[in-house]
Amino acid sequence: MRNRVMIGLGSNLGNKKNNIVSACQAIGHFGEMLQISSLYETAAWGFNSTNVFYNACVEIETELDPQTLLAELMTIEDNLGRERSAVGYADRKIDLDILFFEDLILETSELVIPHPRIAERKFTLYPLNELDSNFMHPKFKRTVNELLNLCLDSTQIKRID
Repeated sequence: MRNRVMIGLGSNLGNKKNNIVSACQAIGHFGEMLQISSLYETAAWGFNSTNVFYNACVEIETELDPQTLLAELMTIEDNLGRERSAVGYADRKIDLDILFFEDLILETSELVIPHPRIAERKFTLYPLNELDSNFMHPKFKRTVNELLNLCLDSTQIKRID
């Protein structure tokens, strides 16, 4: 069975655009790439950094289950030079998050789907809205567009391509 999945990508170290392109190419090896959003530039969210982020979202179809997909995404992050911080948010070459996995609601110690902070982050909602503004959040019962319009995040978002 093929599952429709939305993945968020972010980078604020090194060649950010190349980091995201490389991650997209790697993601394409275990799923059919359906759509790739534009790139968006934003300030760091949840921590202070002078390095701006590039963010995007992709929509894929994959036969992988959520846990296997998470493991594959973490491998991509490791291969692209991600260094994990034990103290929370930090600068990173690449960050890959499962945002939606069909209409699945899953809460384990390793993985929460839908991503628990989607509704708080314009840097996620803008590219998601570009992919499918009518996608219904299975827990909040609101579309991505509705979540974007309700979002209180004041971070400036700049579309860069």
